[in-house]
Amino acid sequence: GQNDLQQFKLLSENKDTLGQRILLENWEKRSLNDPELYVAYFNYFVEKSRSEVLVIGQDLKQNAYMVLEIENQDSSKQDRVEYMYRQVSFQEFYTQKAIEWIDKGIDRFPNRLDMRFGKIYFLGLLENYEAFTEQIIQTVDYSAINQNQWLWSENCVLEQPKEMMLGSIQDYQNDLYATSQDTLLYNMQKIAEAVLKVYPDHIESLSNIGAVYFLLGQYEKALTPLLTAYQLNPKDLVVINNIAEIYNELGLNIKAEAYYRLMMKYGDKQDKKYAKAKIKQLK
Repeated sequence: GQNDLQQFKLLSENKDTLGQRILLENWEKRSLNDPELYVAYFNYFVEKSRSEVLVIGQDLKQNAYMVLEIENQDSSKQDRVEYMYRQVSFQEFYTQKAIEWIDKGIDRFPNRLDMRFGKIYFLGLLENYEAFTEQIIQTVDYSAINQNQWLWSENCVLEQPKEMMLGSIQDYQNDLYATSQDTLLYNMQKIAEAVLKVYPDHIESLSNIGAVYFLLGQYEKALTPLLTAYQLNPKDLVVINNIAEIYNELGLNIKAEAYYRLMMKYGDKQDKKYAKAKIKQLK
């Protein structure tokens, strides 16, 4: 009595790739109108594309690694420290197959938000940040067309779909920022501008644009979206702090102090301690 999706999940858990392939081919013949077929094909090719090896090196960006202390044969020299970690790579042929299938799914079932987010997540793993950014913008643009009538896996109707979509996009913005690549600040700006075109009162996107301009040293430009965000929510501590920092950089100490005092008013113990120290510096 198992349906195709249940069988696929079971085969995936058992890492039975041959069984998965046979099931997918039969499933494809029976029902091209089943959205889960496209998700299953996508997941199948994503897993096929992925390869993992243990390497020894100095790339400490990896999440987990083992420290190896290598004894130096020359007693006059210190022992060498190396790191062993898993390195993941993706085969281009299978990544393209995965993208082709999820694109077919998005084209046929444009309201399936899980398909769009699955593709965005995979593009992030591939570090293809241009396509990653473009897919996010396409999702935002389409939300204006479907009025956020999003569906999830197995056509489940989402609760608070708009908030869920925008919250996830903010997480993707954080992912871009976490790369510490200055060139990706412009990607963050493009995404924020796309969001604000549809949702002009989205505080996080106003704050993101302000933060990008701040990091680029364009302090005057940074103030405009941040002051707008402050008007929308005068108690948003991220916005208040960013405004204070900009006024501080501009040498406008009286204005900077006013916003640091707002941090002391609305913030927690740590915020108050930080703001108090900044005011002391200003004095």
